[in-house]
Amino acid sequence: RIISQVDHSETVARNSIGEHELVVEDLMASRWESAVTHLKEHLNHHRERVRKEFAEKIHQAEAQAS
Repeated sequence: RIISQVDHSETVARNSIGEHELVVEDLMASRWESAVTHLKEHLNHHRERVRKEFAEKIHQAEAQAS
């Protein structure tokens, strides 16, 4: 389980860095609308991950309580 968590964290970090690089490239090339689109997508990925992690923690807490 710990190894899979580490692998997952590395994948998330790599994806996040890639998304940031896309935004920087867009900004440097003055592609403002594309930069905004990529930032919105990146923010949505963060939201999805946080919601998923929160739901998992709630599930774990409920399992321990019962």
